[in-house]
Amino acid sequence: MKVYNVENKPVSREWLQNELDISNVDQVVLEVRTTSRFNSSSIDKLLTLRNAYKLRIRVMGGYDETMVNNYPSDSHKYDNIY
Repeated sequence: MKVYNVENKPVSREWLQNELDISNVDQVVLEVRTTSRFNSSSIDKLLTLRNAYKLRIRVMGGYDETMVNNYPSDSHKYDNIY
């Protein structure tokens, strides 16, 4: 699994395909800290990519990476991916 923080970068089909080609991973998670800066067009684009590439999208909300990494259960960490 590979996690990409996409909050401050443009995400396109070409970028994603390139990342998948060079990473050789079976699961990709697109992560954003919050959706407050996203407009409906940006969200639609992410959802389209999610469906086309079977991605997971994780909205971190109030959690930071340290809290997620230190959580005792790996299953819970990834069950809450939207």
